[in-house]
Amino acid sequence: MEPLIVDPAEAGTKLLRFLEKHLAGSDVSPAVLHRWVRTGQVRRNGGRAQPFARLEAGDRIRIPPFALPEAPGSSRAENPPAAAPRRGERLSPLLRVHAVTPDILVLEKSAGLPSQPGSGHTVSVVSLLRERFAALPFIPAPAHRLDKATSGLVLAGRTHEAQRFLHEALASGPNRGKGATKEYLAWCSGIWPKQKTTTLRDMLVKETEEDGRERMRLTGSSESESKGKEALCRVTPLQLATSPKAPASLLLITLETGRSHQIRVQLAGRGHPIIGDGKYGGRPFPLLLLHAFRVGLPARPGQEEQVFVAPPDWPEPFAVHRALKREH
Repeated sequence: MEPLIVDPAEAGTKLLRFLEKHLAGSDVSPAVLHRWVRTGQVRRNGGRAQPFARLEAGDRIRIPPFALPEAPGSSRAENPPAAAPRRGERLSPLLRVHAVTPDILVLEKSAGLPSQPGSGHTVSVVSLLRERFAALPFIPAPAHRLDKATSGLVLAGRTHEAQRFLHEALASGPNRGKGATKEYLAWCSGIWPKQKTTTLRDMLVKETEEDGRERMRLTGSSESESKGKEALCRVTPLQLATSPKAPASLLLITLETGRSHQIRVQLAGRGHPIIGDGKYGGRPFPLLLLHAFRVGLPARPGQEEQVFVAPPDWPEPFAVHRALKREH
């Protein structure tokens, strides 16, 4: 049997994860794969290897000849290689390729599409990427999540190393040196009381409702802070819709932490729920008016900082183009 060759996009992948992927569908359990590596039946460049060693491009991985009824990798050879992603390409009516770099895929997700597969739905950003790029050595996957009802930018690595970089940058937050900047736009009910940028700092706790669904809430002043997780963001008002019956404020929110439903809960907790957010008391609207508008990535060796921007396509009176021009 021919050895498996580590593709440049797979560089940095741990050996055990590499084997799990390439032997998918062969009914070989992770425990069996681990035993093969430990006993020397799996060889890396002719020598023994450790199961969690990170592979390099061009490594030759030999597996036991009884591992598969056919040569490993033959299924990939039978499939034509996936075409490179193109800017503007639609992976579904709800998912579009916003930008492509040599190692990062920037997607624009519409409201209504979940990031991850789950109960009640089978189509997600993850499943669409798996279908579109099934023939690639490394299948891009979202490096962060957006709520199903939230629209905007989602980033995925096109290589293992890029995926690690995105995970670390997006988890770090903008004030920790090497973190990413994530900015959202939201229309909330009422007139936002501050005219300048304000920092919101809260503790959030997760609750389970009677129907089994989870929701977040701000901890009360009498509760121990140990019960929750800190939620921190900065809010800048951009525009007012001054209808006397239903005033609304357009806000630019910069996340400094990434808690579940954070923006929705922090605004609702101050009496300004996001329009369309029925879960947290927002007034009815066909869409949740919350959009992941801009993502900035820190510089890497040999690369400058990168910024991706995608304004929402909201209907009047909630169009935002004029407000964004004023912001710049």
